[in-house]
Amino acid sequence: MKKKDYEITEEERKTQDMSVVAEYNGEVSNRAKLVQYEGDDYDDTPVKDESFKGKADNFWYHHKWHVVIAAAVLFVAVISIFQFIEKGKNKTDLSVMYAGPVDIYGEQADGVKEALSEMLSVDLNGDGVERVYLYSFYYLNEQQSAYLTEEAKKNGKIPAFDAAKNRQTLKDYSNLVFTGECGVMFLDGALFEDLKNSGGLEKLGDALGYTPEKTFDGYGVRVCDTAAWARYEALHVMPEDTVVCLRSMSTAGGVMITAADAKENYDAGVRMLKDIFAVSFPKGE
Repeated sequence: MKKKDYEITEEERKTQDMSVVAEYNGEVSNRAKLVQYEGDDYDDTPVKDESFKGKADNFWYHHKWHVVIAAAVLFVAVISIFQFIEKGKNKTDLSVMYAGPVDIYGEQADGVKEALSEMLSVDLNGDGVERVYLYSFYYLNEQQSAYLTEEAKKNGKIPAFDAAKNRQTLKDYSNLVFTGECGVMFLDGALFEDLKNSGGLEKLGDALGYTPEKTFDGYGVRVCDTAAWARYEALHVMPEDTVVCLRSMSTAGGVMITAADAKENYDAGVRMLKDIFAVSFPKGE
């Protein structure tokens, strides 16, 4: 085939050009319309809203996450400061813990705190008053919760036991045990055994320098076997088989609290435990 056969005549070119033009429907862009109306020097840059509301909206649009994060940090700081102030107002020498099948609160909790404060022989924080704080956890072990549920069914009642709340209580108790804030603990037997087996308790002989006569395993003494139980009726809100024991030095030192605070909590617990066992039986007992 010759080259000439591929050449496009002038008439064919015009026809093709017209077909292309025919496809355009005559519409122009919005930009082109504005140029036609305003002229070539038209500037379509958005006009800034210089009003207070406009500036505020613009600031929020560009910095909203910074504001949200800053507000959250400020909120936490305010709460922390408030708690610090409140703690300062009610500062205590040390904290102890009860965890078991009795809900100790209100006047009963105050009675336990007053009794322990009276036993404490040293003003640990130097404020001139011996004061002990009590953390109380109402917790039922598996046997106790099963018994409560079974008894309710026998009597045709709906069990009052809240399993979810009980699990949360156990978690809260475990978290506090981990911090080591409470050296002296009054624990339900099952909790005592679990903590001892996990290495969380100090041997009484090592802490006190002697082994109390009525310890049943070297790590704990039933509260009913102490002279403190005989002298202070306020302690009777606890079940008599509640075990008095001592938290070993917390490994949270340097993580959740300082190593110095961990040592201070432990030493305070040793002091409290010595004073509990130093209470003498009333005459004639």
